[in-house]
This record gives sequence, C-alpha cells and structure tokens, in this order.
Amino acid sequence: MAKAAVLERLASAPEFTPGPGCTPDQIAKLETFAGGRVPQDYREFLVLCGCAIWDGGKLFGCYELGSLLPDSIDLDAARRTKDWREDVPEGCFTPAPRSGLVVSDDDSGGFYFLNVGSKKNGAVDHYVFGEGEDNAPTESWPSFTKLVEALLDQSKRRPYGHITRR
Repeated sequence: MAKAAVLERLASAPEFTPGPGCTPDQIAKLETFAGGRVPQDYREFLVLCGCAIWDGGKLFGCYELGSLLPDSIDLDAARRTKDWREDVPEGCFTPAPRSGLVVSDDDSGGFYFLNVGSKKNGAVDHYVFGEGEDNAPTESWPSFTKLVEALLDQSKRRPYGHITRR
C-alpha cells in the first residue's frame, strides 16, 4: 500500500487523534537525537500529524505532555527512546540502540524501534519483553509505512477503548 493510502487509512481509524504537525526545527532536533536523518515516510507522518493515537494504537513523534492526553501518556519519541535507553531493568532487555527512535509500544512491555543511520536504516524492529534470542527483535518491517499498516490491522482485532483524551 502506498504511503498516502496508509496515512489516509490511519486518519480514518476509529477515534483517530493526531497531534499538531512538527515544525522543521522540531524534526531537526528529533533527527539529532536519533543520530541521523529520519526516513521520508516517518518525516511525512511527523509533518502531517506530529504523533497520533487511535482506538487500538499510537505512534510517537513530537509531543508536549498533557496536550492531547493525560500526563501519564507520553507520545514523544525522544523521551520514550531515552527511557528505553536508560531506564531498562537489567536483564530484561538490551537497551534501545543509539541510532534510531522508539516510535510506538505494544502496551505489554515491548516497543517498536525505527532504525536511523545504520545498515537497517528505515526498518522497524519489534522488541518484546522476555522474548527474542539474546534480546533480539522478534519481528521487523522494512519501513515505517509497513509498521503503520500492521498496527492498523492489529488494532482492528483488539481496540483499546480505554484511553481518555483531553
């Protein structure tokens, strides 16, 4: 499915709530944090949505705490990546790699990692708590767009129905 079609499908997801689109300065700061230029499909998502949540899924990007959701729910990719790099319980996971961003989580202790500036540039890996040999990813997608398709398909099967928006 083409990027534009995936973004249209995302926008029509139940309870879809985008954040404000990211400014060029915000994207530049996110790229500095990530260690390289983000792939074009993720950049387009950032410009259009900034971040997003829908009934059954969420995508991290640029987010001001409390602007869409209660403060306990953070949709900021840099903060979420920092947490997965620094606050990982010993023996549970290998910390998130240095080049890239956590772009979503699975609400059961795992996260989706967008590789930036490495040989896997643009691919997204799913790390699951307690699974994966030597803390390796359990699933991978070739692009952010393919991850979004998978998350939308998954959310059809198991919507949240419990997140309160502001």
